[in-house]
Amino acid sequence: MKNIRQSICEAVGKGSRKTILNLAAEFEMAELMSSDISDEAFEFILDLLSSEELFNRPGMSAFLVNISFDMNKFSLTQKAQMLSVVQLNYSRYSDLEFCWVLCDIVARNYERSVALKAFGDLVNDVTSEGRKGIALGLDAIAKQSKRDSNTMNEIEKISRYLSQR
Repeated sequence: MKNIRQSICEAVGKGSRKTILNLAAEFEMAELMSSDISDEAFEFILDLLSSEELFNRPGMSAFLVNISFDMNKFSLTQKAQMLSVVQLNYSRYSDLEFCWVLCDIVARNYERSVALKAFGDLVNDVTSEGRKGIALGLDAIAKQSKRDSNTMNEIEKISRYLSQR
């Protein structure tokens, strides 16, 4: 994991996005193909979500895409830790693709009430890219919840507040 992190940080200039995509594929093959998530891989994921030198780099959303396919491997405690780290750092996320993929993960892999609370808590202090990510997450929940009027009311409330920001 340290080698992958170091390689990400060294990837600058032309071709850096392609390098990061290749590193994401390497991470997937090394860590995500197993039946569980190693402690080292999980620490890397937390670092990815909390370190500005990582999360705002173009192409880092590829790591999140790979992680999204394996969310069923994470324990409830790990998922809670991930969401906590996201909530602490979301106001600094400025890569649109990263925000989109991350909010889609939250919308599809956390209980509806947990995801809605997280999105509601995040709207106060976000980048414009972060707002777009939250809107995408809310849309994903809405598509799954059209018959649940309470959920739809909560989505509308958060969306309205989000548009006023």
